[in-house]
Amino acid sequence: MKLYIGMKFFGHDTNVVVICPEKNYIFAISTERVTRYKHDTIYPIKILENIFEYTKLEKSLIKNIVFCLAEKDYAKKLNFSNWYEYETALREFYNLKYKGELVRKHNSFKLLSLDEQELIYNQSYAGKKLFEIKKSQQKNAVTISEEVSKYINKIFDLSLNEIEYFDHHKSHALGSFVLSPYEHAIAITFDGAGDGYFSKVFLCSKDKFEYKVGSKRKNFYLDDIDCGNSLGNIYEYFTLKLGFHRFSEEGKVEALAAYGNFDNEIFYKLKECLLFDRSNLTLDIDQKLLYKYFNKLAFDDYLIKFSKVDIAAAVQKFLEISIVNYISSIVKKYKIKNIVLSGGVFANVIVNMRIFEEVTNNIYIIPAMSDDGLGLGSICLKLLEETKLEENISWIRKYNTQYLGTSYSKEEIISVLKNTANIFYKDLGKDWMKKTAEYIHNDEVGAIFHGKMEWGPRALGNRSILGNPLNKNSINKLNVEVKNRPFYQPFCPSIMIDERERLFENSYINKDMTCAFIMKEEFIDKIPCAVHIDNTARVQFVTHESNPNYYKILSEFKNLTGYGVLLNTSFNKHGRTIIESPQDAIDDFLDTGLNFLMIEGIEVRKLKSEN
Repeated sequence: MKLYIGMKFFGHDTNVVVICPEKNYIFAISTERVTRYKHDTIYPIKILENIFEYTKLEKSLIKNIVFCLAEKDYAKKLNFSNWYEYETALREFYNLKYKGELVRKHNSFKLLSLDEQELIYNQSYAGKKLFEIKKSQQKNAVTISEEVSKYINKIFDLSLNEIEYFDHHKSHALGSFVLSPYEHAIAITFDGAGDGYFSKVFLCSKDKFEYKVGSKRKNFYLDDIDCGNSLGNIYEYFTLKLGFHRFSEEGKVEALAAYGNFDNEIFYKLKECLLFDRSNLTLDIDQKLLYKYFNKLAFDDYLIKFSKVDIAAAVQKFLEISIVNYISSIVKKYKIKNIVLSGGVFANVIVNMRIFEEVTNNIYIIPAMSDDGLGLGSICLKLLEETKLEENISWIRKYNTQYLGTSYSKEEIISVLKNTANIFYKDLGKDWMKKTAEYIHNDEVGAIFHGKMEWGPRALGNRSILGNPLNKNSINKLNVEVKNRPFYQPFCPSIMIDERERLFENSYINKDMTCAFIMKEEFIDKIPCAVHIDNTARVQFVTHESNPNYYKILSEFKNLTGYGVLLNTSFNKHGRTIIESPQDAIDDFLDTGLNFLMIEGIEVRKLKSEN
């Protein structure tokens, strides 16, 4: 039996995807779900070491493994040798469970003198180990391919295997087309950077996958930040300047923008910086103007002159109109209305809504739109090399690719519960869905854990926190007692597919929560928690076929309230990743103000303190 393992091995959002065509089987997981370090950059070694435990595939039946990586420049030298050993030792040294805690501790540590640092290193075995690795690291010592082979060779028998490397944007594009409902489409990618480009365009069909045009990424520094000429990187730069974490909190800028007014000089100066070559369909940025308008001193002045909401609105509107105009030109040139989108920029649901409303109704955004989708795309490129695309992967389109992650048996869950203090639990059997709806109707906030974990950044009802969207107090409770999030971040609704046309004038069946839609005015006051300040809702439409248990909860809630709508946010404490395991579920349940947890039909509650 032949196995294909696709990977993002380097950089943010490392991940692993496994495809076994002979069994029509797919498994996918991001490293961050295992380590609980958001957008983790560490090599996905832990996943690879446990891949047969995760997939439950019989190792003895595997005769050949093809490793596929979205790293075209595999001969490129890495900055440092022994990077994985260093990063692992760093985490052992600080012994902190979550990324935010480690970053804060490490930043404080770096303020110490070198002598003070060495003294602290020598106080523990982990510190001594970290210090020795730091001393032994060499710059530009190994290539990407040498580093990958080194670790794969430790885990797998390479005599039976092969390693293949593919283009970053090709991997994005083909993965999105394969999962789309279209027989032919334009695939468009947009991200910060990848293999020398920040955007590419492909024409896709059953018979061909053809590269048409791309926008090259150029290095360019603003305030010591490599901003480049990429629209995605510019948005990241604004994220940082507004006081958020670059590479992870761009969604906060998008949310904040709805409160502001884009009509200011920042917006018009950004527009002035954009260079759109309409004849060649390429994008670029005038770097001299960008530096002139947005260097450190200039931006500091903007932060005094304008509110943060208006700055956010300016960069958000700039991103929207730039991408809408660009995609409109592409659709007009190639005369194809079906478009499939991938790359981190398309995590912006308002951008996607503008494309849907202003360019074409035939739109598909891959659930794992960021680099966590590269593993699947790189495997598809390998399958395309081996045979006709349709012959080898037609079955993938029928697969429920919303949920490709880990799952746990009731026995495994009970084992964790038995070893947890300060809780009580009972197995509700098939009644758990009805009970969940009743508890939420009574304004409790709870979490659900069942089936396979979601693939991509959204919680889609299998690792979710749920609340009552009809009660305005639900948002305050979620923000203050559970998620500890700022007020301006919207919570998203999961909605029965039966309610789509009733609640929205203009929408499409989006089951992945990758696009926003404007709710009909008559329902905004009735379902206040389901919409943002601009009356948009980032919706997950739920069908019985895609998630029967979750559909049942929505159906029961509709019986109680008249609305098949639930408030849905990811199951995690703020600053942590979405939970992966039963132990993660218990940890975050106990660390937040959640009223209850439903985990594979078992209701879990906290024992009340005698105090």
